Amino acid sequence: MSAEKIERFWKNATADDVVRVMKGEAVEARFRDSETQPWGDCYTLIGWVNERRHQWRSAEGGGRWNHCQVYREPSWWLERPDPGRGWRLLGKFPDEPKLATDEAWDCHLKEWRRTFTNDGNQVKTVWYRRRIEEVEPEPVKLGEGSRCPIQGCSGSLRFRPVKDCSCHTRPPCSHCEDNLPHCEYCEWTIGDPIEEVEPGPKHYVLPVGYTATLPSGQTITITEKGFEVKK
Repeated sequence: MSAEKIERFWKNATADDVVRVMKGEAVEARFRDSETQPWGDCYTLIGWVNERRHQWRSAEGGGRWNHCQVYREPSWWLERPDPGRGWRLLGKFPDEPKLATDEAWDCHLKEWRRTFTNDGNQVKTVWYRRRIEEVEPEPVKLGEGSRCPIQGCSGSLRFRPVKDCSCHTRPPCSHCEDNLPHCEYCEWTIGDPIEEVEPGPKHYVLPVGYTATLPSGQTITITEKGFEVKK
C-alpha cells in the first residue's frame, strides 16, 4: 500500500466498484484471504464471481481473493480549499491541534469563518487554516485618474497633451513614453518623491470666561473682546 494513502479511506468493495471496472475504469484495490491477515499490496480490481471462496479477482498477485477493499477519497477531501495568502491548512490524519484563532472552511457559503473554540479538536470533514505571516498591503498603483498621493491635495492624475506625437509612424514615440501622469492641481508627477508633510500648529477655540495660567505666573482670561492678561 502506498504511504500517501489514508487508512480511513479504504472501504470494502461493493457491486458499484465492479460496475466501474466493467465501464473500463482502473480501480485500485487491496486484497487478502483471511481477516487475520494484513492487507497486501495495491493491485487492480478486474471483477467478481459468485463463488463460495475467492470471489474477488485481481490482475496481479495471484488473481483470486476472499476480501477486497478499494480506496475512496471523499468529496470534502478532494475539494480542498485554498487557504489564501499568509495562511496554511492544518494537517489531517493525524489531526493537528486546533487553536481558537484558526478559521474553518464553510463548504456551503464558500468562505472562511472564525471558530472561537479552543478545545483543540478538528471536525473530521472540515478544513481549517492558520495564519502563518502578516500580509503587507499591496502598494497602491498610480495611473490616469488616480487621486494625487500628496497629503492635503485633492487633485487627480492626468496625462498632459502630447505635442509632436509620431506614434503613427513608429509607436510608441518618445514623446508619449515620457508623458507621465501628473496632478492637475499641485503638478506632482509619477516618479517624483513623496515628501511627508509635517503637521502644522494646532488651533483651539476657547470659550468666553476660560482662564489659564502661564509659566511666568500671568493669568489669561478669555473675554468677548479678546483676552485679558493679569499678573
